Order: sequence, then C-alpha cells, then structure tokens
Amino acid sequence: MPYTPKQKRIARAIVAGARAQARESGWTKRETRMAINTALAVGLQESGLRNLGYGDRDSQGWRQERASIYSDPRNVKASVRRFFDEYEADADKDARLTVRAQQVQQSGFPDAYQQWRGQADDLRKELTRALGGKGGTPPRPDGPTQTTRTPGVDNSPLRAQIRRTALAGRGLPSLDQLIQLKAQLDEARDIPGQRTTTRPPGQPPRKPNRPRGKGGEILEVFHDPLGRYFDEGQTVQGAIGGHQHVHVAASQKRIQRLAKLAQRYGLTVRELEPYDTVDPVHTPGSFHYSDRAFDASGDPKQERRFARRVIRAGQRHPVRR
Repeated sequence: MPYTPKQKRIARAIVAGARAQARESGWTKRETRMAINTALAVGLQESGLRNLGYGDRDSQGWRQERASIYSDPRNVKASVRRFFDEYEADADKDARLTVRAQQVQQSGFPDAYQQWRGQADDLRKELTRALGGKGGTPPRPDGPTQTTRTPGVDNSPLRAQIRRTALAGRGLPSLDQLIQLKAQLDEARDIPGQRTTTRPPGQPPRKPNRPRGKGGEILEVFHDPLGRYFDEGQTVQGAIGGHQHVHVAASQKRIQRLAKLAQRYGLTVRELEPYDTVDPVHTPGSFHYSDRAFDASGDPKQERRFARRVIRAGQRHPVRR
C-alpha cells in the first residue's frame, strides 16, 4: 500500500531507533530486523503510522502512549527510543511477532498485530532499499576479538560488619577509633571488575562512545545487571562490580535533576543530600562526598530502564526536564 510522507518519516525514525539500539545492545542483523518489524506492526495497528493527537482516553502518538504518564507522547524520536528501551528489557527476541509486540505494548487486543506482519516486513525492506541497504544493519567490528572478564567483588557485607563491630561498644567512639574505622572501611572497599580485549594483529581499536554537548556533565553510570557501564565519556562492556543498584555521578546541577528523574521511575534515591545522608563508606574522593552522586534502587526492570536512559544522555544529549 502507498504511504504518505508523514507515515514514511515515522517509519524511518523507527528504523533509525532500532539501528541505534542495535549498536548499543549488540543485536544481530536478524534481531534488528525482528525489532523493526515489531515496531512497524505496532505503529500500523495503533495509529496507522500517524502521529495522532487523540486516542483512547488520553492516548496519543504513533504508538498511543498515555499523556498522563509520558510528557511527550507525540515526540516521535523520544517515543521510538522508549519503545526500543522497553523492547530490549521486556521482549523475548526469539518469540513470534505478536508475542514480542504484546510484551512491549501491553495492548487489550494482543492478536491484532499478526495481521500487519507481512506489511511491516515489506515496509522494512522498502526502507532498507531506499537507505542503500543500511536499514537495520548495525556495524560490526572487523574480525574476531577475544574478551576476558574478571568479575568485581562486592564488599558491602564486610563493611557493614566492620561498622557493627566498631559501634558495638558503649559511648561515643574516640577520634583514634574513628580514624581506625575509616582505614578499615577503605581497605574493605569494592573491587571493580576488569575487562581485557585482545584484537587480531592490524585491527584498530574501536572508537569509544563520546558524550555530546551537555551530556558530558554525566560522569558515571554503574549498574552491574546491565552488562555495561558509563565512565568519563566512555561506555564499557562488562560490570564494574559491587553495583546491583544504579550509581550515577554528574555535575552538581544535573545530579539533582537526575535524582528527580530516578524518583519518576519509582526508584529510591540514597547517598545524596537532601534525599539521604551520605555515609562515610565510599572510596576516598568519591563523588558522593561532593554532592555529585547518588545510588538508586527499586524494581529491577525500572533500574535497568533508568540506567540505560542516563547512559544515553551521557552519550548523546542531556536528559529532558
């Protein structure tokens, strides 16, 4: 069927969003094709690939997001980014299209997506040809590489035991005792994980992801279950160790906005004033001591979504207010 220029713009935004997520998450070509087809089928079913300003109750946009939940459901780029965020977190990439679409969209009519399977695939192929064969194909490193990962060590239980032992006596501890306690806590700090990559001779190293614009204000994002972390402008595969929660460090101005964003994800903000008292358990020079870091915890799914969003902000642009 023929598509209007506006419909094709939304479809191209979906392809671009899938390719960006594929590069970030390491999807194969097959997984990327399936993700694009899923999003196109959702768009065809929910809105006919139109950026609607109306829908059921307060639903709007190409995928009919609730305006009472999202501040920008008609921002196509932001909405596409959220879709693939949720797809990466929730979808079974080996399931059939209707299952994948329903896992992301949570529609009242889960079987309706099946009717768009062929049309979505034809549209993806059309866009791929128009883009010179680039649609949905993430770049892959040239040649094989070998990666060795050494897991980190979470010493938080040991630090808790040290604090309990030090405070078990009666009365206030002396200055010498406090100095000794700090030295013991420093020795019991977390050991970060290590990742070593060996490349074939003659293969240049991959360029690290660089922050753009104000996104450079985001300094650290650590969340071990995510399988990657953000540190000083670079995204590194692997886990840093000792961070089942989400640790975020940024400039003093931005850290407060990120803390409010974490709360909107339903997470509890700790180790940052005025949300929580900063305990003297962090490594020397930690951003926590200069009001530039916090730890967020709660629903594991929301932790992953929040961590991915802040990493993207560090790579590309500042988080929207």
